[in-house]
Amino acid sequence: KIMIQGCPSDTIAIQKILGPLAKAHINVDMIVQSFPVLQKKKTMDFYFTVSRSDYDKALRIAQMQGELMDVVAVVGDDQVAKVSALGSGMVDHYGVANKFFEVLATHNIPVYLTSTSEIKISVLVPQEKAKQATEVIHHTFIEGVWDPTVEYAQESSSEMERTIQ
Repeated sequence: KIMIQGCPSDTIAIQKILGPLAKAHINVDMIVQSFPVLQKKKTMDFYFTVSRSDYDKALRIAQMQGELMDVVAVVGDDQVAKVSALGSGMVDHYGVANKFFEVLATHNIPVYLTSTSEIKISVLVPQEKAKQATEVIHHTFIEGVWDPTVEYAQESSSEMERTIQ
């Protein structure tokens, strides 16, 4: 995981980071932008992941580009692992994301970064927790322990309105 803190919040800045990585034949995987709410300058924190074999080279490139753009900091962490759940059924089942994070929280597995799509949830977790995270997610979703129709049984309209209020 590489984070560029205080990066200009425009697509040109992103291209200035990703372009040199592409020229170095480094594949960027998860990309997350975070825009701090209380700030005077228009900046963002920009996170991305690369394969472990490309990490050192990618970090050096990001640091060089960060210096050119006068960012606050470029920080890396190579002690993380990506754990994902994917499947086309996620589109039709509500509560998958909630259950995914509930299971990790129940097992005290911190999440450092999240990326989602209609059919996939990917998270970065501490490397030493990756096996456990994979096992508990597999147990919950693949072995069929969880049933959203039971957990989220239809509530009456008045019950739902009270919950929302």
